Amino acid sequence: MKPQLGDRIRYRSGQQDWHSDNESIVRRTCADIAEILGYELEFQFPPSEEFHFLGSVPRRSLDEAKALAMLLSRRLPNLWVILGRLFVRDGKFYRREFGYKLNLVPAHDVHLRRDIRAAIRKLLAEE
Repeated sequence: MKPQLGDRIRYRSGQQDWHSDNESIVRRTCADIAEILGYELEFQFPPSEEFHFLGSVPRRSLDEAKALAMLLSRRLPNLWVILGRLFVRDGKFYRREFGYKLNLVPAHDVHLRRDIRAAIRKLLAEE
């Protein structure tokens, strides 16, 4: 028998918890990635919008941005990081089912380049 969770889900807020020290975690993670990969990304922290932080990623830096998103999602557990059409949570990549449905499914074809994975291995091990 399927559990009946409709009422608990229906009336729950979609807001993600944002703690006061999360901004410093994002800045520290950006500094770590800049030091290791030489990729610098500046985030904006809008006061009260749909997103807690925003950054623009050039297409040529997509692999470095995936590494940054993975590390951010590990350092900010239980928060979703969105990178284009990808959703990242707890270091795992997801995408919409069939590209448009609201169901999120694991994105098994998203990988980090070998050199980037080797460079951030130490940071991922610290988490």
